[in-house]
Amino acid sequence: MQEFTMVEHYAVYWNFEDNMKFIEKMFDYLFAKLNLGKIVQIKDKD
Repeated sequence: MQEFTMVEHYAVYWNFEDNMKFIEKMFDYLFAKLNLGKIVQIKDKD
């Protein structure tokens, strides 16, 4: 399993709220495509 993964995006003229909406939708999409749950577990913590 990979030790490090990074996802980033850039958008011109977006404010904080626009970026948060996009990131939430992006991760919902990625987790659904990868058949992952919405809770990420790192070691023994959720």
